[in-house]
Amino acid sequence: MALRDPLAGVLCLAMLLPASTTAQQAAAPPAAAPLERPSVAALHRDGPVTIDGRLDDAAWAAASVARGFVQQRPVEGTPAEHATEVRVLYDDQAIYIGARMFDAEPRTIAQQLVRRDDEGNADWFAVG
Repeated sequence: MALRDPLAGVLCLAMLLPASTTAQQAAAPPAAAPLERPSVAALHRDGPVTIDGRLDDAAWAAASVARGFVQQRPVEGTPAEHATEVRVLYDDQAIYIGARMFDAEPRTIAQQLVRRDDEGNADWFAVG
């Protein structure tokens, strides 16, 4: 059976859409609760900070620690596979960000020489 008036067909379809959309929404599982975003308060540094890749200065020990980060890849927003701790200090000249990334198998970390701005096939940490 063919419709003689195409406008009547469009109106019938428009009347059915809200009902089917509501039914789909009702059948959809509830969304997962969003993960709490880590936060950290920057601490005015008290004492010297040596930029050497270690976080063993007294100033780092006094700083607040941010934990509970999520990954971007391979599944964005899921808890990170390995723990990361971030500390932030500041003074009149600079902001200091220290990050400690843990790995259960550090010998498997790829050490690659890549061109500038190339991630290579490695884990990375960024501040934005």
